[in-house]
Amino acid sequence: MSGGLERAAPPAGPSDPGGSAPETVTGPSSPPTGPSQPPSGPTITGFFNYTVRRGDDLRSIASAHGTSPSIIAEESGIPVDQTLYPGMVLRVPTTDPAKVQAPLKAVAIPWSQVNGMWKVGTVVQVYDIWSGRTFYVIRSGGWAHADSQPVSAKDTATMYANYGYQWSWNRRPIVVTINGMRIAASQNGMPHGGQTIWNNNFPGHFCIHFLGSTTHGSSYTSNGVPTLDPAHQRCVQLAVGH
Repeated sequence: MSGGLERAAPPAGPSDPGGSAPETVTGPSSPPTGPSQPPSGPTITGFFNYTVRRGDDLRSIASAHGTSPSIIAEESGIPVDQTLYPGMVLRVPTTDPAKVQAPLKAVAIPWSQVNGMWKVGTVVQVYDIWSGRTFYVIRSGGWAHADSQPVSAKDTATMYANYGYQWSWNRRPIVVTINGMRIAASQNGMPHGGQTIWNNNFPGHFCIHFLGSTTHGSSYTSNGVPTLDPAHQRCVQLAVGH
């Protein structure tokens, strides 16, 4: 017996794969039967939200809470070898009903932190809170904010529908899921600049902003410092809690 938390096993079915055997068999020659498999540990009653601290990894968190890295990873929507970042929220199992918590909703994370979490070349899920549609994008660059491209023509079509079938610089509140975290963000809907994907029907890239990220180009101040865009920052706040 490992003593760790494990998901409850499904009830055992009939021993006869054809289903013709009765559920129980009794008779003078039959030895008494017991449980086919003893329970291997306490049953999970739910999950709680655990905020990652500096120095944490999945193995140490799992060990501290009597569970396995794979269960935490599966419930948190991340790979089991995922690098953890301080501030990430993971779903950790518990046997205590009083500790069970609902999953957290989108939070605003500073761009300085998101920039390290979302690596160039990584695909993430985007949820448009006004349309309710989900699509996938890849980060292709950017230092003041995330230059992004729809992964496929299907993702481009979803984004195009979100904008009423007309590309636009208008800002929209979105939720970006990175490493299992739902992060409040904002996007524009205008293809521009360079691209690295050529078969997605999107001629260029678009910009995704987070809390405190800045713009470029015409939004530079007179001394060359990029500025916060009020519309993007307002959309970031609109996305919080979704």
